Amino acid sequence: MYFSALTWWGTDPKLLRFFRTREDNDKHFRYDMRTRELLWRTYGRLAIYDKDDITKYTIAVSNDKIYEIVLKYPPRLLRLKVTAMFIDLEEGKIIDKQILNA
Repeated sequence: MYFSALTWWGTDPKLLRFFRTREDNDKHFRYDMRTRELLWRTYGRLAIYDKDDITKYTIAVSNDKIYEIVLKYPPRLLRLKVTAMFIDLEEGKIIDKQILNA
């Protein structure tokens, strides 16, 4: 069973433009949603991590679209330094590296 925008939001076109359903076949939208969900879980886990103190965390990705999304959604209130790294797996090189919450 999947969630339908029409059953939850009604048929108001103003509300439907902000909600997408499974029928949407936009690959960039799927990248965006999956990446944001992963970032929310990662930032949340880092926020409640209570083992050893960590001061730096690096998110390494090999897809340029996902890298752009990671840069778009940096952590806001974490006390540790989070870095995003774009890597080329075939050549084993770091292409770009940026600090997200400097």
